[in-house]
Amino acid sequence: ICLAVIDHNTSQTTIIFPIDELTELLHAYSIPVLIDGAHGPGQVNPYLSLAKLKCDFYIGTYHKWMYAVRGCSFLFIRDLSIANQIQPANTTWGYRSRAFQLDNMTHFHLKFFHQGTRD
Repeated sequence: ICLAVIDHNTSQTTIIFPIDELTELLHAYSIPVLIDGAHGPGQVNPYLSLAKLKCDFYIGTYHKWMYAVRGCSFLFIRDLSIANQIQPANTTWGYRSRAFQLDNMTHFHLKFFHQGTRD
């Protein structure tokens, strides 16, 4: 198994899964874990702490329960060496190679900082 994908909770019944316990179990077999947190921020816990979660990746969105505009989402990657290998779907204005990254942003942040307009 290359990657386990687990929902943080179900949308219809709002059952919250034991993601930390499942992550520990999967990590015992060296399986990385991605949590699909589409409903996590705002619904599961308004004070969601990514630092306290044990997963390797967490994807969340703010438009469902935090009343943000569509497309306002986030991707958390615990291991910075993995994060810096991830590429956005498109290369857009402001692209900088790794050699020209800003001091206050990681290369990962720079690549995803500006993704253009929706038109």
